[in-house]
Amino acid sequence: MYQIFRTMKMMKQIIRPIRMCTPIIATNNYLNIYNLNQFFLRMSLENNDDDLETIKVNQESDMRCPQMIV
Repeated sequence: MYQIFRTMKMMKQIIRPIRMCTPIIATNNYLNIYNLNQFFLRMSLENNDDDLETIKVNQESDMRCPQMIV
């Protein structure tokens, strides 16, 4: 009985940090996907000289979110 209680206590200590970490991992993945999208958007926009306005908007949004170094 004591052994079961001890393992339950250990499991609680392990599960609690995992539960805390999962939302952080999810947001990091989302941010990486967003940054990659921004990167490819900029790559495609740099080739077009007509879309100067959209490039300006893109640069403004980059100031708000840190870029992922590729």
